[in-house]
Amino acid sequence: KNSLVFLGGDTALFNTWYGYYGLNIRNDVMIINLYQLDKTKLFTDTRNKLHKQPKFKKIDLNTSVIAVLSKKYPIYAFAPLDMRNSLNKDLVWRPYGLVYELIDIKKDILDQMEFKPVILGDLNLMPKCIFNKSEMYKN
Repeated sequence: KNSLVFLGGDTALFNTWYGYYGLNIRNDVMIINLYQLDKTKLFTDTRNKLHKQPKFKKIDLNTSVIAVLSKKYPIYAFAPLDMRNSLNKDLVWRPYGLVYELIDIKKDILDQMEFKPVILGDLNLMPKCIFNKSEMYKN
């Protein structure tokens, strides 16, 4: 609810836009096209504020904007984006259904994340793994 979803690629975008605009599904979520960030007012306004600050290099700007926006909105993306050059080095992507959720590892209250096997008939699609979060999010 009240989150930002970064999508890229025709299939993901067009199908999601159809549900969003055509079927009026999930109007509380803002869909942002990763390939046209400059056409999103929220993104460009935040980027312009950061751009005025001298400590930012141009290469760091887009990930830094996402880091700033993550303080106000839950952030999701169709694939994990490289956040190593952002303002906040503690931001990591966690699988969340069909997308990835951007979380602050220091604020995450889970000590461990458990992945249970997905079973389709007798076919085991994913082995059971338990990761300590500090090991899971190493770059």
